Amino acid sequence: MAYVYAQLLGCRDNLCLNYSNRTDRPSSLGATMTTTYLRVPPDDELESSANWQNLGDNTYSAVQADLVVIKRREQKVLTGPPIDIVNVPGGSEYTLQDKRATVVKHVDEIQDSIQETVSSKFSAEIVTKIASEVGATGVLPSAKLSSEVQGKAGTELREAVQNSLTRKRSFEIQDSQEITRSVTHKPSADGLPRAPLTLRFYLGLWPWRWEFYLYSVRYLRLRYARNWLWSKVRKTISESVVEPKLPLFCVRFYQPQDKYSFTDREYVPDVADEDDMHEVKLIGVDGRMPNVRWPSAPTLEDLARLAFPVTQEERTRAKGRARARKVAAGKLKKARGWGGGKALVKKRRKAAVTKAGRKAKAKRVTRKRVAKRAARKRRSSRRKGRR
Repeated sequence: MAYVYAQLLGCRDNLCLNYSNRTDRPSSLGATMTTTYLRVPPDDELESSANWQNLGDNTYSAVQADLVVIKRREQKVLTGPPIDIVNVPGGSEYTLQDKRATVVKHVDEIQDSIQETVSSKFSAEIVTKIASEVGATGVLPSAKLSSEVQGKAGTELREAVQNSLTRKRSFEIQDSQEITRSVTHKPSADGLPRAPLTLRFYLGLWPWRWEFYLYSVRYLRLRYARNWLWSKVRKTISESVVEPKLPLFCVRFYQPQDKYSFTDREYVPDVADEDDMHEVKLIGVDGRMPNVRWPSAPTLEDLARLAFPVTQEERTRAKGRARARKVAAGKLKKARGWGGGKALVKKRRKAAVTKAGRKAKAKRVTRKRVAKRAARKRRSSRRKGRR
């Protein structure tokens, strides 16, 4: 006689499969490559005078680096270590249904961490050293800037980036969701027992490789002070640009596929260690920087006009840019769930569900009260009729 039972299995993705003694492997869609252009510090930061280095005597300076990031995803998807292992009786027929898994990817956090580290090395440290050696009012030769850049772009930068990525994980698997496993066991016609099945659930992993190159570095020093004739005067003291086009480092990590995979056969994963699956590794880059052209972008002189406005037109534009930065910062907070955005939407949804539940409960209570009153009236009527 057949019998049916159901269990809950803690897994993490969209899965609705009818099992038929097979292996559901991750799919390979081919290699991809994208080119990203990063500025450290970003243009919007240098639009404010607060983010320029104050050298004293109304003198300010800034260093900005242009980075080219080649992001490559390898063609072959790898198999990760088993996330869950389930034993099923032999000769069973079963269905797996998932209620939505959640995988949190930390790609943006990795890029932000690298940007902050590179900005610190190429901005604050270079500016401080140049100011101490050249002086607040000295002119910086391009050879001097090139020498400082070469010194910061070596082992020192790689060690700093490595330290910033030590505790970073490329993604996290949240176990808040479940897969419902329904199994129907049927005895074999010959009455002989069947060997049990072992299901191994795992994630397909895309290997990613981010290659960082230093395209150019710009330096600007200016004086911004009041004048007896004009309210404010901005004067450029020194400006220098170098294009070293140096390979810096390479970041390697894995990103999971959206589909959850499983097999009932012997399983040897390509990435056996769970820590390796989440780890962000830093390695060297071989060869030259690819032949790319930096897109059109504001110069440090353009940014200085916003940070240190002189004319009425510059002041008006600087105020408009300040308002735009404030609006953008508010949208970013909402997108990240700070003070609104996703967190607020989630809270409102939860409140709506709670409110709907309370209304439904109140209706049930009301219906019960009405039914009890009606029952009491019927009993009272019967008693009166008997009398």
